[in-house]
Amino acid sequence: TFDKRSMPRVDGQGATKLRASSDGALWIGSVSGLTVYRDYQFRPIPAWYHDRTATVFDIDESPGGRILVSTVNGIGVVEGDALVPFFQGRPEDAPVCPEVELIDNDSVICVGYELSRVERTHVTRLRAAEQFSGASVASTRDAQGRVWISGRSPGLLRGDGQRFDPVTDGPGLPSGIVMAMKSSSNRSIYFVGSF
Repeated sequence: TFDKRSMPRVDGQGATKLRASSDGALWIGSVSGLTVYRDYQFRPIPAWYHDRTATVFDIDESPGGRILVSTVNGIGVVEGDALVPFFQGRPEDAPVCPEVELIDNDSVICVGYELSRVERTHVTRLRAAEQFSGASVASTRDAQGRVWISGRSPGLLRGDGQRFDPVTDGPGLPSGIVMAMKSSSNRSIYFVGSF
């Protein structure tokens, strides 16, 4: 049985990302920004940027329940009822991250055209394996806290936030490009790709 809920109309309504958080809320990223569905109500989350370019790329949750949001304007974190900037360093150093994986409350792996570890006040560009060239396709974090990343060529990268190593073969691993992946509560990682 499906239960329909109508979201308040906003300009450029196209949804870009959905994320259910551990507290039961549903976070909806769109081309217009971030909205949360909680207690049978939709509520837009105001952000630190005030222009109309508000596209949400990704939404992640820390083990402690903190919500991290990657937007066209940079990385934000939900504090109270607002989205505030995560990165507090020089604005010109802030990367744009199509995918984010929260490592802890103070650091994020930014997955985009390059890999970066973003901390509150600085960004460290990470060296990645040669097969990871161009934009990322997907990322996830496993039960051990390791980050898995796919690129535009076959294989995966797996790392702890400081170092990433290639994973190119193994039972059940796609032989082609991994287009999507998701870790589950049963300690499995599901891959979508060509086998």
